[in-house]
Amino acid sequence: CECGLWPGAGATTWSKAHRAKCSCGGALASQVWGMAATSRASRVAFFIFDPTLVPDSQHPSEEEQADAKIVYYSPSCSLAEEKRSQVGLLEGLISFTAMFGGDRGPLRSLRTKQLAFSVLEAEPHTWMVLAMRHPLVGGDRGAEPQYDEESLGDSTLQAVLRNCYAVFRLLHGEIQSFVKEHS
Repeated sequence: CECGLWPGAGATTWSKAHRAKCSCGGALASQVWGMAATSRASRVAFFIFDPTLVPDSQHPSEEEQADAKIVYYSPSCSLAEEKRSQVGLLEGLISFTAMFGGDRGPLRSLRTKQLAFSVLEAEPHTWMVLAMRHPLVGGDRGAEPQYDEESLGDSTLQAVLRNCYAVFRLLHGEIQSFVKEHS
């Protein structure tokens, strides 16, 4: 749909539940498997998290602990479990790669067949993540979709994240200060 989410394998329309929750109205983009010869790269998710944030409650549940770490997540219509899962996965990968990164530091980018992730530690303990879907190329009807995995440069995605942070900081100040003021 226009929000960047995908209806799932083999699906061609969104469920009523998604259309009711999503600001895009559940309209399918032109990237349905086999229906378009090419497509543009699209944003799947953008989120900011701080692994040091904890909930205020005395005995928080696992879900409350995971939710407390999420400062911002887009698209907002994503299921809570999907948000927790993506943030938890990236948090784990960042921690793991930090142990072996040496001078290079923790994870900065991650690529799969369909997605490119870019990660920026904007402030100490405050991470920004941009997940982009690679453009769809070729792909005959019924054939497995092919993605242009080289079209999204790591340095370009890092620059986008740095620019997002610079604009936020210009308008609102530091993320951590902003969170303290508005929580």
